Amino acid sequence: MKKKTSTNDAAVCRWIARLVGTLLLILTVYIAIGQRMPNLFTQPAGVQVGFLALAFILIGILAGWRWELASLLAISILLSGCIYSLRPGPHIVRLRLDTKTPELYRIRLPSGEPREFSLDAQGRVSFTLSPVRQGRDWYWFGIGRLRDGSGWGDPVIHVLREGRVVRKLSLSEINKLPVAAPADSLLKLE
Repeated sequence: MKKKTSTNDAAVCRWIARLVGTLLLILTVYIAIGQRMPNLFTQPAGVQVGFLALAFILIGILAGWRWELASLLAISILLSGCIYSLRPGPHIVRLRLDTKTPELYRIRLPSGEPREFSLDAQGRVSFTLSPVRQGRDWYWFGIGRLRDGSGWGDPVIHVLREGRVVRKLSLSEINKLPVAAPADSLLKLE
């Protein structure tokens, strides 16, 4: 008697999974039609990878009607495979120029609304830098980066001497500078 009940429970679970999968497939097609699906070959690489993963998931749902275990494994791998992480917002920059004449230097932020900052007598300046672009990194299985959307490699800080640009720095370059007390990134000039 117990064996028959467990067989019936398994059959009920299979049919519930099939119905939910079918509803998900119909909903996905409905959304794609309603949003007027764009040409995938003109989309960025991250979007193409996302749609490819979605296609495999939907194929796995359809295959689940016949092969439950293989479908479950395929969907599980694909759902955990492609992830992205958002980059943080504003970044506080504390910079100290190691120079004998700090009064000749200024810092310019050319992106967005251009701003310029003077250095104090010790060559220090502190400011908040808004992100160049709101980015996200796409990873495949958390290991290989498919796309870096951070903007941390873009030159966003210009060091000026008497009005001329002598150095361009990105946030990743500033993070690699040696740190001087108190928590200033030290940039040697001259």
